[in-house]
Order: sequence, then structure tokens, then C-alpha cells
Amino acid sequence: MLAMSQGVGKLWSVEIVPFDDILKIKPQTLGICRIERVIFCKRTDGIQPGAIRHKCTALKIVEKCDIEIIELAMSGFRGCLRNVPRSTYNCKILETVDLNEKDNIENNDSLKKLANKYVIVVGKSFEWTSAPILVLVGLKYRGNVGTIARTAVQSNCFEAIYIIDSEVEQNEKKGENKSGSLAPVVKKAWEPSENSKISDKDIYYYSMMNAPLIPIRRFSSVDDFFRFNENGAKQQRTYVATALRENSYNIYSDEAMSFLKSPNVYIFMGTEAKGLPESIINVSKNVMIPSLSSSINVGNAFSIILTVMIMTHRRQR
Repeated sequence: MLAMSQGVGKLWSVEIVPFDDILKIKPQTLGICRIERVIFCKRTDGIQPGAIRHKCTALKIVEKCDIEIIELAMSGFRGCLRNVPRSTYNCKILETVDLNEKDNIENNDSLKKLANKYVIVVGKSFEWTSAPILVLVGLKYRGNVGTIARTAVQSNCFEAIYIIDSEVEQNEKKGENKSGSLAPVVKKAWEPSENSKISDKDIYYYSMMNAPLIPIRRFSSVDDFFRFNENGAKQQRTYVATALRENSYNIYSDEAMSFLKSPNVYIFMGTEAKGLPESIINVSKNVMIPSLSSSINVGNAFSIILTVMIMTHRRQR
């Protein structure tokens, strides 16, 4: 059964459960079809990584799928708790905890007690096989990546987020110009430095701790992504790229909407300055967002693409 057969959204469910009971609780009682991710707070006097790995190994056998373990510091765990939807199961638990970011964590006894006892679990809301995957290529600004990840998680209609360091970016770090010869790379004052690769912690922070709730896969280059797609991907997908080309379809056109309605699709977003690599554009269904005279911020562009995608699926009902 495909994800979109039940409409956009509600792909993932998120709950908090007592760590000691994680093997006893039936995921279905939490609105989860199958647990696939466990997020815990690492503390010297709390749940230990070895204990998490041991129970998740047993849980993997029960759930018959890989269980990803995410380890967060107390501040990150607190931020992640804010993104757990309130439910009849957890409302009484969470209402006893002070999640105010201004408070000193070391003095927050209610938070420490919860972090020592509970973990956050993420799993499929129902048994779906495929959903759109968002692919970010060569983005350099942490704020953009974090905002997009936050929006993607809260839309709850993406299977995963893939992040690729573009080939152009790789060459620039080596000091190569477009002709292939060595030349000094002149950086704008506002551009990130050469050694400022966006880390997973950056993505967590700038996404307001939404990013731990969705699978994120990193690729070192476009070629690395293509190799994965040829050999390691579960199924072949349609490529949909945001690109200003003569053959690009208006995002509001019927043709563009027909691309976006499929659950089995990659949606590529590139930088404002350089766009997407030709190797991606040449194999994609290209869509463009009409604008007055220039490109728009990539975060805003993603929001437009997402809105059209959601409206397209609503029209299918």
C-alpha cells in the first residue's frame, strides 16, 4: 500500500514511552504501526547507550525492521520533547515537565526525571511502502537547511531527507574554477568559510530539534547519491527538480502537479546562486516557480512546492 493512498501527511507518529517498558508496549496502542527510531537523553545518571542498544536489538527482532538510535544531550532532548504531539497517552506526562528553554537545565528536576525514564519513539502511522523524499543539494546556509527540515517534518508527508554536498561545492573547496584550473576562490563576506560544512548538530539546532524525528541520509557528492540510487535504493523514483530552464513546467500547471502526486518521487532543491548540477537536471522532470525577475529563497521555494504537492493530493481524494 502506498503512502499517498491515504492522503498527504500523517506518515509518522511520535510518542514518549518508559524505557523499561519499550518491549512490553504494543506500538499499535500508541498509534504507531512499527517503531523505527528511538531517541534518548544521554546522562551519567540516566539511560545508558549500552542499555539502549541491547533493548533496540531485541526490539529490532520484534518489529522486524532496523531501529535507528538517536542520542541527544539534555538541551536537545528538551527541544525534541516540544515536537512530540500531545495525545491522550502522553498529555499527563508532559504537563508535569517544564520545557521552558529559559530555565537552567541543571535546575529542572522534572525534566531530568523524565529524561532518566522515558524515550521518544518514532514509527510509521500505517503500513506504507513509499513516500516523497526531499533532496537538498549543495545548500551552504544552516538556517536554510534547518528551516526546510523543520517544515518537512511538520508537514509529515516525507519518507526522508537526503543532503548532498554538490560537486560544484567540492571543487570550490579545492580551489578549482570552472575551467578546471587552480585559482583563488573569492568568498563574499556573508558566505560560510571553507571549513564550515553543515553538521548534523547544526541541522538539529536550526530545525528547532525537528530533524531527529525524520530519517536523514548524507551524501558526499552527487555521484555518491547516484551510486546509492542505482544499487542501494529500495525502488526507482521519479526525479523532480526545481530549475529555471526553457523546458521547465510551471509549478502550478497540470503537468507539474502530475509529477508531484506520486509517492515515489525525489524532490530536488538547489542553491539560489548555482541551482542544481546539470547531472541532476538532465535526468529530471524540471519545474519552476514563476517570479517577477529573479529566484527566491530556497526555504520559501520549498514551502511553495510543498503546498502544491499537498493541494494536488487533496484534489485526488
